[in-house]
Amino acid sequence: MWIVYLLLSKSYELGKRTYVGITTDMNRRLKQHNGELVGGSKYTRAYRPYEVAYFLDNIPNRSIASKF
Repeated sequence: MWIVYLLLSKSYELGKRTYVGITTDMNRRLKQHNGELVGGSKYTRAYRPYEVAYFLDNIPNRSIASKF
């Protein structure tokens, strides 16, 4: 199952930033965005750390998750 998530930057001095993505493993993906694991997106590197503001899970396939 897929998850659509919205991240919110906790680096308020840099300005509030958001990021939307999809994954099958939310814990791993959040660690990647926060630099604890290799991976993540280039966009989220500058505004770390992030927290999950919202997520929608149990999406049956990647195509539907991407369209959402």
